[in-house]
Amino acid sequence: MNFIFLLFFLEILLFTGGYYASKKDIMAPSVVFSGMFVLSTFVAILNIGKWDFRIDAYSCYLLVLGILIYVLTECCVRQLLFHRWQRKSVSSERIDFTPYHVQGWKVIALLLFNVFVVLWFYSEVLRIVAAYGMNIAHPFAAYREITTSLAMPSDSEILMIGTVLSQMMKVTKASAFICSYIIVHNLVAEKKWWKHKPFICIGLTVCIFLEMIVNLISGGRNAILQIITSIIIEYYILWHQKNGWNKSLTERYLLLGATCVIVGIPLFYLALHLTGRSTSQSMLEHASIYIGSGIVDFDQYVKTPAEAPVVFGEESLLGIHQLLKRLGILTVLKNRHLEKRMLTLDGRLSSNIYTFFRRPLHDFGVAGMCIFTALVSIMFALIYYRNIKYRPVKKGTPYWVLMYGFIFYWIIYASIDQRSIEYFTTSNVLVLIAVFIGFFLMTRLNIVWKK
Repeated sequence: MNFIFLLFFLEILLFTGGYYASKKDIMAPSVVFSGMFVLSTFVAILNIGKWDFRIDAYSCYLLVLGILIYVLTECCVRQLLFHRWQRKSVSSERIDFTPYHVQGWKVIALLLFNVFVVLWFYSEVLRIVAAYGMNIAHPFAAYREITTSLAMPSDSEILMIGTVLSQMMKVTKASAFICSYIIVHNLVAEKKWWKHKPFICIGLTVCIFLEMIVNLISGGRNAILQIITSIIIEYYILWHQKNGWNKSLTERYLLLGATCVIVGIPLFYLALHLTGRSTSQSMLEHASIYIGSGIVDFDQYVKTPAEAPVVFGEESLLGIHQLLKRLGILTVLKNRHLEKRMLTLDGRLSSNIYTFFRRPLHDFGVAGMCIFTALVSIMFALIYYRNIKYRPVKKGTPYWVLMYGFIFYWIIYASIDQRSIEYFTTSNVLVLIAVFIGFFLMTRLNIVWKK
């Protein structure tokens, strides 16, 4: 018996329950988390005839258990811990937003800096690819192959990008999140702001695209999706802060979600070719595998698990392990890319994404998976409810919104893979610190040049 239909039905129940428990907040963490699993399971169902899979009862149980833990944990945090902080005045409060004043010279300086980083990074990629004797005609794909095939790039005899450039790239990434937040905030505050400040708006937008170019040069696409999802959630939060949390954007955001899927799939597929990576899959096959194969791969993992972990948290806490290896504390490091599983009998289609739950299940067992899931749910609930939704807007609120937008991709990606390997890293911590410092410098520190 294929339990995927039961799984789909139970996921819809959890999504609906989370939606009404959050008082119809369509972008509440648990609603987004469970909603992504509904989408992925639906895509998997559409491919039953093409993929060779049969979800068994235990896999269905583990997935439902994990989603249930996330939803119930958030409900407990919201109701038991912070119910006393929720006031009617906050939920219906309307804030008078004013656009941030960003000085033109700062935008010019940031643009020049980011252009320099893009050109330097591009030249380094060409150097590294040529040094490895790989195909220089497709340097982005070759560079990705180099960096993903080595457990630690610094172990190679051929040096990777230098420390200075690496740190400058973090600033470029941080600038994309800063610029996108400023644009969204100013447009919420004043719809025609871009007409009054066209140079500032264009300059900030170019800074965002420059970071996307950096991501494409590295052969990836996830940073682009992370920026887009941060814009979506930040607009949602800022709009409610201006108009009151008792207003609803549910219908508009459901329409936005459908539009993102329709428009995003072709663009995501096009981005694959822009990086020089080739595939025999059609556009719909590629999108289906990316969105829906995590459910199937997780079921295959449950049936035929990988080798037992050698080090505690070797898959879930990879970023911490990388730091420990650099410090000489660890000698064993697992490759971040998991083993591939066949989706079709002929082996033409394969995938290696396992949803949010595979890595903690592998590292910590079922109980550990539940605890890990609950901790992530608590973290998102603390940020969203304690510091954003149930508290009046203060000077520190933008920093919480920036942080939430930065990590929001974690739960958007939940039905695909576990993003703890990205967020539990010194690199992303430094980027987030750069976001805070850069935002302060761009919006709060105004320097007047005297003639």
